[in-house]
Amino acid sequence: MDSSLFYNLSVLPDLIKNTDVLFVTLPKEHLGVADNKMIVQTLINDNNFCHITYSGSALPVKDVQKLYNNIKGKDFSHIVAVGGGTVIDIAKIIAIALSNCLDKIDDILSNPYGFKNLKQLIFVPTTCGTGSEATHFAVVYKDGRKYSVANESIRAESVILDHTLLVNLPEKIRNATVLDALSQAIESFWSKNSTKQSSQYAKEAIVLILKGIDSIDITEKLKCFQIGSYLAGKAINISKTTAPHAISYPLTAKFGIPHGIAVFLTLSEIAEINCNSETENIFNELFELFKVNDIFSFNKSLSDIMNIFGFSLSLSSYGVKSAVLPEIAENSIVPGRSDNNPVEVNKEVVLNVLKKIL
Repeated sequence: MDSSLFYNLSVLPDLIKNTDVLFVTLPKEHLGVADNKMIVQTLINDNNFCHITYSGSALPVKDVQKLYNNIKGKDFSHIVAVGGGTVIDIAKIIAIALSNCLDKIDDILSNPYGFKNLKQLIFVPTTCGTGSEATHFAVVYKDGRKYSVANESIRAESVILDHTLLVNLPEKIRNATVLDALSQAIESFWSKNSTKQSSQYAKEAIVLILKGIDSIDITEKLKCFQIGSYLAGKAINISKTTAPHAISYPLTAKFGIPHGIAVFLTLSEIAEINCNSETENIFNELFELFKVNDIFSFNKSLSDIMNIFGFSLSLSSYGVKSAVLPEIAENSIVPGRSDNNPVEVNKEVVLNVLKKIL
C-alpha cells in the first residue's frame, strides 16, 4: 500500500522523536480504553506534549473554534490525531489554522483552497469506518449545514492502523462506522468521478468489509474492517461520495443519527435509482462482489447487513417525522456529493426516497 502506512502503534514514538507535537485525541477516559497499553498517554505525559480532546460526532465549527482558542499562537511541527473521524477532522482543520496564524476557523470555510497546511500530520484511527485518515477532506457543521473542507495539504504524512485499538470499541459504534466505510466503497464505485484506481480501492474495500462481516474470528474481523475502511477512504479521496452521503448530513446534524447508519438508510433506494442501462457494467461488478444476480438481491444484502448489525431501516425509528421530510430533502442537495451521483437527484427525488423509508 503506502510507505507511510504502519500497523503497530509502537512505531509512534520514533515518528515524533525530537519534535514539537500537538495531540488531538478522544477524551482521556476513552483513550485509555482504546490504547490499553498506554502508549499514547505515556508519550504525552513523559514529553509534556500539548494535548486537546474532543467527544462528539457531528462537529460544529464553534467547537473547533473553542479548541483552537486554547492553542492559538503556539508552534508545533507535528499534529497527531488519535480517535475517530471527527477527531481526525479537527486535527486537519486546526493544522490549517495554525499554519496560517488564523484567528477564526470560519476563514477556512469561506476560502477552503486559500490556505496550505504546513504541519506534519499523523493519524491513528480508533474506529473503522470514516476513512478520514486516508482523505484530504474534513467535515464540519455550521447552522445545521455541512461544510466540507477539501485541501490536498491535509493528507496524512503517516497513518497507523493498529487493530488492537478497536478491541474495546463498543460493537454498536464499530458497526455504525463499518456501514459508513461500506457505503463509501459502494458510492465510490458508481460515482461520476470514479477512476480505475478508485474502483480498485473500492473493490478491495468491499471484499474486505464483507469478509469481516462474515468472519467469526475477532482479530480477522477487526483487521478486515480497519484496512477495508482505509481503502474505502482512499477510494473516495479520488471519487468523492454521492447522494446517500449528501442525504445523511441533515439526518445526522438535525436528528443525531450516527453517520454510517444515516448513509445506509437511503443506500438501497439510491442504488435502485442508479441501476439502469448506462450503469449496467458497474452494477454487474457490484453484484459479483456481493454474490447476487440483480438489484433486488443486492438491496436485500444491504438490508440483511443492517439487520445483522441490529439497526432499524426506518427513519421513524430515529425520531424523524413526516413533517420535516421536505426540510431534509431541501438540505440534501450538496455540491460535490449529490451532483456526483450517476443519475440526477433533486429535492423531489430525495423527498420520495425519504417517504419510502419513513
